[in-house]
Amino acid sequence: MSNEQLHILIGYNPKRGIADHFRSFSKNFKNQAKIYFYPKENTDFYPSNGYDLITKHIKGNTELENRLIFYLPVDLILEASVGLNFEPSFQKGLKQGIYIIKGQKNPVHNEQYFLWFKTVLNLQKYNLKYSFFCKLLNHNFLIQKSNWVFWSNVEKTTKRFYQIYIKKYNSDLQNLNYTEFRSKIAFAKESMRYIEQLAFAINIGKFDVKIRTNKAEILNYYLEDRNERAEDLFLNSSPFYSREILKEPLSPLSKLVCEYKAKLDADRFDLKDVTFLIPVRIDSDSRLVNLYSVVNYLHKYFKTNIIVFESDHDSKIDIKELPNSCLYYFNIDFSPYFHRTRIINWMIKKSTSRFISIYDCDVIIPTDQLKKSVSLLRKNLYDMIFPYDGNFVDVDPLFKRMFSEILDPNLFNSNKNKFRSFTKRSNGGAVLLTRASYIKAGMENENFSSWGPEDLERLKRMRNLGYKITRIEGSLYHLIHERNENSKYYGNKKIEFMEEYFKICNLSINELLNYITSWEWNQND
Repeated sequence: MSNEQLHILIGYNPKRGIADHFRSFSKNFKNQAKIYFYPKENTDFYPSNGYDLITKHIKGNTELENRLIFYLPVDLILEASVGLNFEPSFQKGLKQGIYIIKGQKNPVHNEQYFLWFKTVLNLQKYNLKYSFFCKLLNHNFLIQKSNWVFWSNVEKTTKRFYQIYIKKYNSDLQNLNYTEFRSKIAFAKESMRYIEQLAFAINIGKFDVKIRTNKAEILNYYLEDRNERAEDLFLNSSPFYSREILKEPLSPLSKLVCEYKAKLDADRFDLKDVTFLIPVRIDSDSRLVNLYSVVNYLHKYFKTNIIVFESDHDSKIDIKELPNSCLYYFNIDFSPYFHRTRIINWMIKKSTSRFISIYDCDVIIPTDQLKKSVSLLRKNLYDMIFPYDGNFVDVDPLFKRMFSEILDPNLFNSNKNKFRSFTKRSNGGAVLLTRASYIKAGMENENFSSWGPEDLERLKRMRNLGYKITRIEGSLYHLIHERNENSKYYGNKKIEFMEEYFKICNLSINELLNYITSWEWNQND
């Protein structure tokens, strides 16, 4: 199919202008389709399947009145031969008519809605039968010899039906209790879907209507285990990294999503020479949610390596929630202390990439900052890079939940003035290093056996040994969580750990190298 044959009509509110994502869409797919933008005049009512846009389009391109139009009001995947083998009258363009292109799997129908509309909208005068309406509902159409007047009439009928419906609906809401109100809202949301299709059905009375079954699947289906349409889950986010969709691998929608996701994955930024090391002990539900968000965020934007190491008395991580770029290890540990430094050293030895990132399970670094950090490491300009400028920003629960759905760091960057900055001089959360340099510097100091100043000590030791260190402009975004035992000092550990830190600070280079050599975790390296 040439781009001349595929017309995409996009309506926009003239007061707001064309949205940036539609401009981007137009730019990215200009060679695959002809994309048209039309101001929407009827922004005061709920629909539209685009009847007003089609009216303007055909009125401005009158040659389309004599061409077959394949109208797609619903998401339907069709076999390649959909436009072939129609009757001679259609092939020669001699007859005004409509072919209904329907899938093999019928959508959900509900006669309750039809009967309700039949009364409210006075459909009796149109002699519209429920059996005929079901033939049209949630299908696509091949239309011959339609003109702009036809589409304009469909739009006018839609608007008239909508106004009648709203008047009736608003009057029915009065004097309802809460349960009845909620039920009415749910009914309204579902029944509104049919108004435009009713208007369409009424206006094709003069057309010769035929049905053609195609090897096709309708995508806007109900999820098997819940009374919810799949597309309703993604009004504000894309489905391509949704665990909800991927849980239904046999559905037509999930198949399409997985195919397109494979394309997105192929276009990710290459960080194969980096391994993200994420040590974790799941001490709260919020920590677990954060981990899933972080690893799927890294996987979404980068071709890279991720190691997650869980240390606890039992495993709480569902490995099915982790992306395929993630290696998962579990260590049975009954100690109340989460020995984070020891786990990181194990992961450093396990990794084989040129660079490593010691990365907390609760932080998000915007992609551009990570790209710039790795670029500087690759040029051998630095040995250790903080991918942020020290600004450690706490993200509130609402934005955290939103991020888990869309995995887009721009959500944080564009709203950072709404968040609280925990500190402007942070050294924790995330750091990138040249693996060989950090092994030579002794790796993590395992004398810090639980929560403590290990991030600060790492910086001080690398600096005293003469390694090149820098920071990248930008913030670190911290996904909030409960602060339990492993987010604070244990007993007298603070005194012990600070003594270790000050010891590192006061050693000369030679003394520091000798001290590092004495560390037992380095003895066999």
